[in-house]
Amino acid sequence: MKCRNHPLRDAQVSCCECGALLCGLCVQFINGRNFCARCLTASQTKAEYIPASSGIKLILYLVSFFIMPLGLIIGVVFYTKPDHDYNRLGRNCIVIAVAPFILYCVCFFAYAFFAFGGLVGHGLIDKAIKLPTY
Repeated sequence: MKCRNHPLRDAQVSCCECGALLCGLCVQFINGRNFCARCLTASQTKAEYIPASSGIKLILYLVSFFIMPLGLIIGVVFYTKPDHDYNRLGRNCIVIAVAPFILYCVCFFAYAFFAFGGLVGHGLIDKAIKLPTY
């Protein structure tokens, strides 16, 4: 039996999707399965585009928006209780609510710093310390 794309070469495997016979040059071995180029492209196209419904997007947006304020409120309520265990729980809620925001700020400023060549040369520090221009 011969390869579908190379009639002079012997087929070694078949495509797991369409069953086409393939030689060693044509086979794409992905996740333990043999694919021809056509089926691999079709399966990647299907896998890449999975539309999310607008309802799911709205729910995820609301959860991500309200999780920090909710954690802060719960943390403050428990932190102000006289019991030591509640106090520790409140402190942990506050830390867990604020930590992602701090991490976001650090990442944002690091990106801005490296993406735009730092602060010097863009008017942010030069004006503050009057760097000489050449």
